[in-house]
Amino acid sequence: MRRLSNNAIEIDPYDPCYCGSDKKVRFCCRLAGDNGEIARSSPSNCTPPGPQTGLANPRCYARALNDCSTEMSGEHLFSEVTLNLLAGPDGRIVRAGYPWQEEGEVQLLTPSTCKANVLCKRHNNAVSSIDATQDDFSRRFCEPRIFYGATKCASSC
Repeated sequence: MRRLSNNAIEIDPYDPCYCGSDKKVRFCCRLAGDNGEIARSSPSNCTPPGPQTGLANPRCYARALNDCSTEMSGEHLFSEVTLNLLAGPDGRIVRAGYPWQEEGEVQLLTPSTCKANVLCKRHNNAVSSIDATQDDFSRRFCEPRIFYGATKCASSC
C-alpha cells in the first residue's frame, strides 16, 4: 500500500491482506472474487419491505418516498460501533471545531447522546445493512494489524 501525491491510497494486490489472513490481497479468501480480482461490495438494498405504507411521516427525512411508519427511531447520527470506537477510555467522544462552537470549545459526549430523530423506524430498519457494513469496516480499520513485521493500527497508515 502506498499513498499517492493526490492523497489517494493505492493497494498492491500482492501486498499482505489487511484482514489478517496471511494471504496476499489478490488471493485473500475474504476480499478476492472468483476471478482473483479484489471484490467490490454490492450496493445495499435500502428499500423497506413491502407493501408500501403510503404514509409520509412529517418528521422523517425520507418522507418524500411515502413509505413511512408512524414511530420515529432515535437512530445514532453515526454507527453506534463507530461511536464506541471513537470513544476514549472514559467512554466519551470529544467534539470540537464545529462552526457553531466557540474557538477552543470542547464538548464531551457519550455515544448515547449522539442520537437524532430524522428517520422513522421503517426507514431506519431499511438502512441497517449499511450500518452493518460500516460497523465491519470500522472494526477492521481500527484493529491492530501486522504490516511488514511491525504491528500498528490500520488508521495510522
